[in-house]
Amino acid sequence: MPVRLRVITISTVQYEYSIEYGIIKSEKKSNSEESLDDFLRNVRPSQVYVSEAHWITVRNIARSSPEFEPASESGFNEEDYSNHLAAITDLIESQERVRGNATVSANVKKQCIEKILETAKAKRYTNGKWMLFPRRQDVDSVWDKIARATVAGELGCQSKVATSNPLDLNSNPLICMYTSDFTNLELVKRLLRNIRGLGFQ
Repeated sequence: MPVRLRVITISTVQYEYSIEYGIIKSEKKSNSEESLDDFLRNVRPSQVYVSEAHWITVRNIARSSPEFEPASESGFNEEDYSNHLAAITDLIESQERVRGNATVSANVKKQCIEKILETAKAKRYTNGKWMLFPRRQDVDSVWDKIARATVAGELGCQSKVATSNPLDLNSNPLICMYTSDFTNLELVKRLLRNIRGLGFQ
């Protein structure tokens, strides 16, 4: 199925550039169309350098898949968590004043985690991931399998691979495979089971 290729800018702590394959709602850089075969042949993690893009990303475009998510231009909004994070900071500071250190009790930790998870579920910030670290010489072939399975709806909602960094040749490349909801144990187990089904442990 031909889909559009684009270079997108994601605002995080710093700007990251990602080459993405998948159905999109609005055009950013390119209006060319290419097949998944062409994309994987032309955009190999071993041949794309971090100076060009930090990540290569593919999305699940199988609408019948339990992990299909329509493309969205909206990103993470830190303000949704600001009240909870401020409350956590207050708790830590108050315990520091009382105890003389910043150790937080197990009960307070539990409350903080519950509040953050509650907000994550309400705002649909529930992406979780499994990670692979293939050998550098295997990254293209491993990514090819992961990317094809992701686009076909056999894995999670999206996957991405780090591009090549010529200044860091000692560490193995990172591949992330995302589930749309880490609180849904069935989706998490499905993703892991299918990753293993591709021959990865």
